[in-house]
Amino acid sequence: MYGFRDLRRYTGQDGGQLPAEAVTVDGVQLDTEISGFRTLSVQGRELIGRELNKITVGDSDGDELMNSRYPSRSITVKYELTSATPEEFRAAFKKLNALLAGTEVPISFNDDKTVYFVGTFESADDVPEGRLNVVSELTFWCSKPFAYANVEKTFTNVGNMITVKNNGTYPTPVSFSIESQSDNGFVGLVNSQSIIKVGNPAEIDGHAYSKSERLINEGWGTGIGASWKLNQGYIWGRANEGYHQGGTMTTAEVPPSEGGFVYHRTATTGWGAEQGWTGPSLYQQLPKDSNGVVGADNWEFYAYGRARAETVSDVGIQEYNLTDKDGNHVAGVRFVKNGQTNKSVTVICYVGEQMIWHAQDKRWDVFTGVCDIKKMGNTFSFVIHNLNSGASETINWIEANVKPVTGVTYWNGKYQITGKSTAVMPMYNMVMQFTKLNVDKWSDDPNTFKIGDLIRIDANDNVIRTYLNNVMVLDLQDIGSRPIIAPPGESVITIAQSDFAKIPKVTARIRERWL
Repeated sequence: MYGFRDLRRYTGQDGGQLPAEAVTVDGVQLDTEISGFRTLSVQGRELIGRELNKITVGDSDGDELMNSRYPSRSITVKYELTSATPEEFRAAFKKLNALLAGTEVPISFNDDKTVYFVGTFESADDVPEGRLNVVSELTFWCSKPFAYANVEKTFTNVGNMITVKNNGTYPTPVSFSIESQSDNGFVGLVNSQSIIKVGNPAEIDGHAYSKSERLINEGWGTGIGASWKLNQGYIWGRANEGYHQGGTMTTAEVPPSEGGFVYHRTATTGWGAEQGWTGPSLYQQLPKDSNGVVGADNWEFYAYGRARAETVSDVGIQEYNLTDKDGNHVAGVRFVKNGQTNKSVTVICYVGEQMIWHAQDKRWDVFTGVCDIKKMGNTFSFVIHNLNSGASETINWIEANVKPVTGVTYWNGKYQITGKSTAVMPMYNMVMQFTKLNVDKWSDDPNTFKIGDLIRIDANDNVIRTYLNNVMVLDLQDIGSRPIIAPPGESVITIAQSDFAKIPKVTARIRERWL
């Protein structure tokens, strides 16, 4: 028997003494909270027997045990309540009723502060009438017979293993806190009896696909950038044939016409001093693609520009040229007016050194439009479209064993001889683009779990519940997942994750329990 003082209540002051079995219900200690209340004794926390399901087999001796279980537990608290007045007596019971109103609440006792039971106030003995000092009993029904540890124990993983040590006397469910260290498709937790799986084990991190990459996208709004080299390009025609690079080129802003918009363009400001065809060029080597490669086997070149022979005497050449790493021509388009007695412009399309199509036609005389060249495999496709006249031509050409394009040249030329000056047709470019086609790319697919995601798995004896960043996500739970139960002693849990993912940081949580 525990000793207690029956003549002197605990007052909360120095010298007061709490009963050894003083009861706390849902965090409130009744002996200190209710004036005149004193715990006398507690019954029902000790041994609890099993309920046995037995069967008699024929006339054989004895019985067969089918199964057994631990039933629920009832804990009875014997108490004394002393009051000085009827009003104080009634107030104490009102307060006691309020404090005992909760269901499935923690109940603990002063003689063992390391554990608690979970119970619900079920019944009380009748209080004798007409008295201000009574001794009676409270009964709490505990749906589970266990005493639970006040503090959870935690264990963290080393590699893909967690060792759990259960010092209780009864198996207990394991809950988990998981911090994703990378993108991940799923997390699996396995012991010898159960498995928990959340996410999608079949998920991949990404896939390869073909994508276009815009390597040059020039609109001249910031001037001629450092990637363009002046007069270092490759024009379709050699110096000894009378074609020269020289002079200067800058950019200009074109104010809007009525209902139009501001745009920018190239502007030739000097033509050089050579005799014959001469003028400035801009050359750019293709930048590396996202894989660090220079050069394109399959590509599309787009140019929007102007080459207008507005008078019979106008002459000039505007050229777009694509070359390989050795400076050899791959493909290009030239607009040229080389006579002062006719007004028609000639458009020439070429692959390598070979002219594959040309036309001298008034449809190209006042040209503001698009030049588009595309190569896919062995097929070249040229599209020339004049927005002024509406004229359009499409030319296809097959050519094998063509080297990758590595550079783009834009050239404007005028014809000049000593002592004679010729009128030059207006020529400039507004947009120039080069796109690499069918580049091998790796797409990082969105995964179920991202780096830094917090996964929480709460478990009891029968079910688990999964939370992702504190939001319940039961749809991520595999239907076959069952709680992992840690037996008394030491046990090991194995962690699994997607093959492309890093091992997550896992914390296992248990609350030890005793009968």
